[in-house]
Amino acid sequence: MADDKKKRKSDDSDDIDEFFNNIMKMFMNSFSIFFGQNQPKKRRTVAMNETFTPSTPKQERIYTIVPDENGLTIFIDLRGAKENTINVNVSDNLLIVEALTIEGFYRDKFPLPFRPKKNNIEKKYMNGVLEIRINKY
Repeated sequence: MADDKKKRKSDDSDDIDEFFNNIMKMFMNSFSIFFGQNQPKKRRTVAMNETFTPSTPKQERIYTIVPDENGLTIFIDLRGAKENTINVNVSDNLLIVEALTIEGFYRDKFPLPFRPKKNNIEKKYMNGVLEIRINKY
């Protein structure tokens, strides 16, 4: 009888593990569909401003680029940035992003694979993530 109880407990924990694994698979599939299958997972270095943070080492920022037929969307991890310090500019086929964060001054350049519409660049900053939408010309 004790063996039956042990077997049932083992079966229950296996069922729970399988259920949890299925939930995680669905979450990861949904996440990859939302952000695209082939997005690069690169890290960009934060350019530190020695005046603000003399002893802080360079930090890495995660970004994701999601292209589509009308342009592309870039998501940048800018936790600790103040929204009013974020500047987004386009020069030729180069996107320049600058922000003042709690770690220092962030500046990065992203080469664009197309000629962008300069007046049609949208940026949103929410929960530490900067979203930039750039449409083709």
